[in-house]
Amino acid sequence: MVPVVPARSRNVMLPISIALAVLAPSTTRAQGFDVIEATITSVHDALSSGRLTCHALVQGYLDRIAAYDQ
Repeated sequence: MVPVVPARSRNVMLPISIALAVLAPSTTRAQGFDVIEATITSVHDALSSGRLTCHALVQGYLDRIAAYDQ
């Protein structure tokens, strides 16, 4: 069973992802998408076209954080 995420929570995820993009000084890529060079428009376009998922975007930032946290 897939948990249902309230619309309010979904609306918070994109700004958090974008904030991480601004703060992360690495070349981490999420499914071939450069999360470091990402702009709001490029994230939106990639998500809209299906080239990028929210999961992959956030995972890219989590991987970058893990790399620098060591």
